Amino acid sequence: MNIYKFKSLDNGDILLEKFILDNDKFTIINKSNGDILLKKIINISNIDDIKYHDFKKSNILSCLINNEEITKLKFKTILEYIYI
Repeated sequence: MNIYKFKSLDNGDILLEKFILDNDKFTIINKSNGDILLKKIINISNIDDIKYHDFKKSNILSCLINNEEITKLKFKTILEYIYI
């Protein structure tokens, strides 16, 4: 799939620059109106960094707690596993 960045030039022209998509950094979401959203994938390896991110409407791709893989990747399930 070809992805382009939109750039408006001073003379009124529009330049579409080809964008090389790194699938390890972005998830492609096709919107109902035909637009494409490139949603940045955030990997957190240090638990202290979690407070710097907003996780509204995010998806959990994988979860490992105490070397045990959590298969039901929902926030509620993970919190129950941690606190119960």
